[in-house]
Amino acid sequence: MSFALSKSVNPPTVFLASLSELGDRFDPEMVLFRRKTHSFKFPVRRLCELFSEPPQYGAGERGLERESNEQPRYVRITDIDEYGLLTHELGATAANVEPRYILKEGDLLFARSGNTVGKTYLHKSAQVDYPCFFAGYLIRLRFDATQILPDFVFALTQLPYYKGWVEAVQRAAGQPNINAQEYSNLRLPCPPLAVQEKIISKIHAAYSEKRRHEDEARNLLNNCDTLLLKELGITPKPAQPNTLQHRIFRRAFSSVAGGRFDAPANWKDLSLKSKLYPACKLTDLVSINPLTCFDSIANSQSVSFVPMDAVSETFGEISDRHTRVLAESGSYTPFREGDLIWAKITPCMENGKSAVAENLENGFGFGSTEFHVFRPKHSGLSIHFLHALFRMKLVREHARLFFGGSSGHQRVDEEFFKRLEIPLPPVPVQEKIATAIKKVRTDAHALRRQAAAELDAAKKEIEAMILGKEGKA
Repeated sequence: MSFALSKSVNPPTVFLASLSELGDRFDPEMVLFRRKTHSFKFPVRRLCELFSEPPQYGAGERGLERESNEQPRYVRITDIDEYGLLTHELGATAANVEPRYILKEGDLLFARSGNTVGKTYLHKSAQVDYPCFFAGYLIRLRFDATQILPDFVFALTQLPYYKGWVEAVQRAAGQPNINAQEYSNLRLPCPPLAVQEKIISKIHAAYSEKRRHEDEARNLLNNCDTLLLKELGITPKPAQPNTLQHRIFRRAFSSVAGGRFDAPANWKDLSLKSKLYPACKLTDLVSINPLTCFDSIANSQSVSFVPMDAVSETFGEISDRHTRVLAESGSYTPFREGDLIWAKITPCMENGKSAVAENLENGFGFGSTEFHVFRPKHSGLSIHFLHALFRMKLVREHARLFFGGSSGHQRVDEEFFKRLEIPLPPVPVQEKIATAIKKVRTDAHALRRQAAAELDAAKKEIEAMILGKEGKA
């Protein structure tokens, strides 16, 4: 007996599947995915057939601030970038590091939960020359290198094929999740080792070129602070050693009355004293967290919505555009065109999440409750110039001393800004500095786009080799 669908049916909304297509999963997403990927050029194996030992979940230790590369690094999902590489920050460590969680050469980590489910990281001592251990939301897999090379598996996890599998297999209820058993059932092509090595060579070359472009972009962005300090004639004080002698200090009561009198907030002075321009109190130049009135627009009109993850910590700009109706603003932080929004919570503040609110829908916006908002009081201050000052590492490091709140949810309070004095050049000089920094960011953007385009092209070439489609060998 045979079955046929009506021609009016939309095939992949309603479709027929044979019993042989169902296997261990019979949900529509997985059936459709397998139909797209049944034509591998090489024999297919389940991942669990290639393990050298069972999968292992990571440690559940509380992360602590890591102060140097001498300390083991606690590898968490947030430490892995979109390309499967460790970020350049120092990251975290932990008070207790169990040997069983220490990463070895060729260990492959898979993210198992949250928005980054499916993300992978391959541990290579040539790239990471300090000890690492991994966190509980990651799963470690180790492979029998006589059958499949860890670098080859990692290369496959960077391809569109793997991304499609992640979308098909993750459970949608609650947070996205893929467990060790599901990863174990992932089917991958298993070509001869010589072919694996050829593919590895291609992906390594592509990543090497990507790193070169991104290092160049990073160096450009890091030079923004140097450029700004030079233009303003500021010579930062050398950092004092973190010794007991340098942590003992005196302050007059008059300097702490009415404000923060805890030790961290009074330990160091942030000096932005310029040899070229006069200093002004920040509170004379801007309103901090001012009232934003929406009287000119109706509740039914759309305005910009800026959650924390829509702000780029790399470039200091709103990178993702969203809109919502004004009626949904509720307890969110309101702002208007031309305001500066600045993340006050850890680790977003340290990472540089801040942006000038520009090109807002109907001139207004609202966003994360973890933003401070700054609005110029007069035309003598360029908001882009102020943004460049606030993004300086020197300023962000000092702001950490003004953290308050519970561990893991600490925030910089307004007291930091109320004490702050900044150099104030003439507006043309402010605009010249802001324009120079904008050009640096534009050049860095171009380098990163080039890096991404070249890597995507390499991935498509590699996938063609594996799937047996036309492509360069």
